[in-house]
Amino acid sequence: MISIKNFDKEFELNSYVNLFCNAFPEVGKITSEEYNWLFHSYPNVNRCSFEYGAYINNQLVGYYAAIPYLYKIGKEETNVGMVCGVMTHSDYRGKGIFTKLGNHATNDLSLFVPFTMGYPIRKSVIPGHIKVGWKIAFKLPLYAKILKSDSFLKQTKFRFLSPIINIFLSLYDTLTNLNSKKGYSVEICDSIDLVDGLEEFVADWRNTVINRLEKTTDFLKWRYAKPNAKYKFFAIRKNKKLVSLAACRKAEKLGVTTLCIIDLMCVNDKESLDVLYNSIKKYSKENGIEMIMTMMSSVSARKYRLFRNGFISTPYNFKLIIKNLTHKFQDKTLFDENNWHLMWVDSDDL
Repeated sequence: MISIKNFDKEFELNSYVNLFCNAFPEVGKITSEEYNWLFHSYPNVNRCSFEYGAYINNQLVGYYAAIPYLYKIGKEETNVGMVCGVMTHSDYRGKGIFTKLGNHATNDLSLFVPFTMGYPIRKSVIPGHIKVGWKIAFKLPLYAKILKSDSFLKQTKFRFLSPIINIFLSLYDTLTNLNSKKGYSVEICDSIDLVDGLEEFVADWRNTVINRLEKTTDFLKWRYAKPNAKYKFFAIRKNKKLVSLAACRKAEKLGVTTLCIIDLMCVNDKESLDVLYNSIKKYSKENGIEMIMTMMSSVSARKYRLFRNGFISTPYNFKLIIKNLTHKFQDKTLFDENNWHLMWVDSDDL
């Protein structure tokens, strides 16, 4: 018999950690510090998170959570349920737990937020979400700029080809390398607090996107304070004014040391994007990083000049899924790819 109730971290944190290890063996163990940062330190004056558990014989076999990220949808500010941490114990999959837990959680969330958002990449979880009323809005492909092939080919029997492939990669990089633009300066900061002029820049950026995450100072400080994570911030200035900014983190992706662009913003200066990507590439090469990767929609990829700067679309796609709980906002507003600029920063990943 499956029972569903609110998750109580005071008594069940160890059960959560054990379930996480079972559900995501490729990730490894999550620490209590990481859990508390994600679900109990988000800077919302009313509530940090919503957590639900599924139980069989008092054993935690399923978990579902949402964080009330603040968005501006059109002209209206609202909390949105960013669903994350959804998991089911491997021994109990296929028993309807995911469906019952999802129904219970989203019905309860409808009392607090008008819609929920999620970013699944595993195809196996999509049917379960659709079964409880979620809809796929659009794809969020992973785009990559490969700098070296060594780690890729080391995983195959073709490792001996890496010197030859690297020559072609170098040639491709030369062909897509854009001339340095004059009048720009580059700063690389270890903390978001060190980016001068950030608030004014983000305020200007807000005017360029219809549906947008409200990147307040409190949010950014929280988002980039993730335990056991280090970030780099690439700031591009023209005449001392901040015109482009990227937040990056080094991680292993596809078995390759990768610099992930978690967020990228540009205000009325697309030429600065070429300077930004060149500075990220230069930093990566100097630090033994073999690939640069980011996640965004195809619309944003064109807008932010990924292809002309040597990025290619990979076969891997996240999907934006939405459950319109109250229909306060019309589907055409929420499901139009042109209205959004979504990246890893909108999720809990990285």
